[in-house]
Amino acid sequence: MRHHNRGQISFEKDITINRLQITPMILIVFLENAFKHGFDLLEKDAFLKIELTVKENLLHFFIENNFNEADQNKSIGIGLENVKRRLSLIYPNTHELTIVKENTLFRVDLKLHIE
Repeated sequence: MRHHNRGQISFEKDITINRLQITPMILIVFLENAFKHGFDLLEKDAFLKIELTVKENLLHFFIENNFNEADQNKSIGIGLENVKRRLSLIYPNTHELTIVKENTLFRVDLKLHIE
């Protein structure tokens, strides 16, 4: 409710199976960062787009947000490094993670192939 005049938040999901389980809290870092470094810092015209698709043995999580380039430092934070390391340990060779930071957009695209 505190963000109602700040911008738009969209969440789309397409979940065809409910039995797929993933490591707890693995996605929360991406969501927290989108708010902390983007949506919360913008006065207006902020946006946050979240998409979650679960089909067969594939979880696809996509999140995109805008940010103010002047408010950002150039390094990737420890939270993202930790989640990268966790993914490598828990899902070796069964995940694809793409993180793109360009201009005023930040994008995370994660695919987990779960057996």
